[in-house]
This record gives sequence, C-alpha cells and structure tokens, in this order.
Amino acid sequence: LVNVSGDYYDAISIDDDKTLLVIGDVSGKGLGAALVMGIAINTIRAASDKTDLAALVRACDDAIRSMGFEDKYTVLFLGLIDVGAKRLRYVNAAMPEQFLVVRTIKGPVIRRLGSTCGIVGLVPIASVDVEDIELRTDDVLVLTTDGLTEIVNDAGIAIDQSPEFTKLMNGALDTTADELVDRLATLGETWVADKKLRDDITILTVKVGRLWD
Repeated sequence: LVNVSGDYYDAISIDDDKTLLVIGDVSGKGLGAALVMGIAINTIRAASDKTDLAALVRACDDAIRSMGFEDKYTVLFLGLIDVGAKRLRYVNAAMPEQFLVVRTIKGPVIRRLGSTCGIVGLVPIASVDVEDIELRTDDVLVLTTDGLTEIVNDAGIAIDQSPEFTKLMNGALDTTADELVDRLATLGETWVADKKLRDDITILTVKVGRLWD
C-alpha cells in the first residue's frame, strides 16, 4: 500500500517434522513500523527454543516494549506445525480469526482460529493461551492480516462473511497453495470494486501432506 509496510510473515523449519509459521501486523506504517517488524521477526528467529510459543510471544513483547515506543505494537499469529505428532499448536495474539479448512465425510469445514491473547509490545501481557488441535491429511491453513479480512464492499459486507469467500475456502482442499493465495488476493482486489485498497494484503497458505504411511 505504501513504501514501507507493517505486515510480516515467515516460515521457519525447526526439524524434519516441525515448522513454525509467523504472520503479523505492526501498528502504523513507515520506518517505525519496519523497525518493530524487524524486532519481532529477529526475536523469533534468534530464540533457542522455537517450540515454546508462549515464551516467543513474551520475548517479542519484552523486546518491543524495551524500545520505548508509545504507540507501536504488533498483533501476530504463531503456528507450530508438527507432522510427526499430527498437531497444530498456535497462539493468536489479537490477530483476526485465521482459518483451517478440514475434510470431513460431510464435505469441507472451515474452522476459525480466534484470538488467544492480547496485543504485543504495548503493555505487559497478562497471559498467553496456546491452543492445540489435530491435523489431518490435506488440511489447509490460511493465515492473513486484516488487510484482507476487513475489506468491505459497497453493501457493507466484510469479505470473510461473504458467500464468495466461503466458496473459495471450501475449494481450498482441491487447490494448490499458490493458486489459493492468488484467488484470495484477486477476490480482495475485486471486492472493493472501483475503490482503492486501504491496507496491505498478506496471505500465507500451508497445505498438509500425507500424514500416514
């Protein structure tokens, strides 16, 4: 949207089974936002234990607050995929709901992964709740900043509440990750019709492979 964005994402391989997914959004734009973004990402990358999600959130909170900003903070989502244990552990620190699409005998089901703790870097975090859910073969995890989910059309309908969004997500199980990102971005760009986008759109999509021998 502007020269320096406050959105960030990463996928960090921990070992053969575990991958840490990161997506977040810093308040504001410009160099201040870029600095906070760098602090958050580098704090996570430098952590000796990237499987302790609560400790990662607290480390980011401490690092950002130590800079002395009065108006800079971040919201973020940390998702630890463990294909060996067939589990997803996650913390949603005040991000919008994220999405996990699962295949059931009745068809695709879209699970919304809501917030589990407050914003990071503004005031000390009181508690960090880590959620733990089962992963299945072909599950699709869709992570996005509010630049997508808060887009509203002329009728006042948010994109993630629309039939078009639901249809696209229901088809995620039979779509490649790249195709899904492209289709979500295209839907976001067309949802505003002839208006300009008001925020950056960042999307990270992961498809789970075969989880049994």
